[in-house]
Amino acid sequence: MEHGPDNTKLEKLMEDPQKQEEFIEELRKSQLFLPVIFSENMFEGIEDSKPGDVFTLKEPSGYDINFLTDNNGNRAIPLFTSSEKMEEGGLKSSAMVIYVPDLANMFKRLKNNYKYIAINPICEIGADMPIVPFIKLF
Repeated sequence: MEHGPDNTKLEKLMEDPQKQEEFIEELRKSQLFLPVIFSENMFEGIEDSKPGDVFTLKEPSGYDINFLTDNNGNRAIPLFTSSEKMEEGGLKSSAMVIYVPDLANMFKRLKNNYKYIAINPICEIGADMPIVPFIKLF
């Protein structure tokens, strides 16, 4: 059972290159799955908590993007329209669901670290976009 956003329309638009403008418009308002790797201390001590306890982190923690690297060494940010597409692509990872405009704002600081975004990579139907034009959509 799928939990998360319904990106059926976005997936359908990816199938038709003639509908690129509609795809971009739908992408601008979508929420996508971003594979992440949580820091080691992210959940430290949580097993000792009880329902209703407030859990605070002992030190700053966060996550890293579970990025892909192509044959030329370029790093890509994988994004998925659903958890099923993540499974289809063979990526077993924690993921966070994030609004695409928020993602673009986050990538403004990271644009030199990544070459492009890859939506549903290693799946039957997917889309790639260089990072700078992606950011300029927002």
